[in-house]
Amino acid sequence: MDTKNIENIFLGQWEGILKQKGGVKEVYKFDLYITQIKDSQMIGYSIIRLKDGNFAKIAMDAVLQKNVLLCQEGKILEQNTNSLGGDWCIKKYQLLLEEDEEKYTLRGQWEGCDMNYTENRIYVEKTKL
Repeated sequence: MDTKNIENIFLGQWEGILKQKGGVKEVYKFDLYITQIKDSQMIGYSIIRLKDGNFAKIAMDAVLQKNVLLCQEGKILEQNTNSLGGDWCIKKYQLLLEEDEEKYTLRGQWEGCDMNYTENRIYVEKTKL
């Protein structure tokens, strides 16, 4: 992919869900924001949230290898854990890029907090302009 095409595809907001087996909840709202791209390196953040208002905004770096986005979260930038009953996980994830006529999709596995279950999944999508 050339740089311009990478920017058109990846820059902006991706909306979806994060699933995990076990933990506080099994399904979370999960959004990924790509804010900067240089070559195949990307910078942004994720926002994970529950319906009760608990959330975390976490810094994220990524690199694109062919059609797989390798992401590593870093520092928690903002959070609300009033009724969470636990801490937010700093995650790393590998997301496969897919596309159809209407949208781009990133899907794959994540790991973090010493949890390496195969049931940990992320699915986010971005509508084509």
